Amino acid sequence: MSPFWKCHELSNTEIERLHVATHGVLARAVDELRKRIGEDIHLKPRDFLKVHNRKDETCPRCGGRISQILARQRITSYCMRCQPGLLIKN
Repeated sequence: MSPFWKCHELSNTEIERLHVATHGVLARAVDELRKRIGEDIHLKPRDFLKVHNRKDETCPRCGGRISQILARQRITSYCMRCQPGLLIKN
């Protein structure tokens, strides 16, 4: 699923898959952060994330190159092989 697809372009099945995946990723991230930082909520460890902020590294899923864009001071990291269908060229 491309991070650049618009909501209205998604099928009901794709929306459901995204919903389930999002909740799973967030639940695992919260558990991992609680283990690592406890009450030190000002810390921001992100090394356990598979793709985020790993520009030019190898995708753990397919072996492709991880790309990254910055928009509105937010980083979006993605694999062009696993998440094709971009609006922009890299």
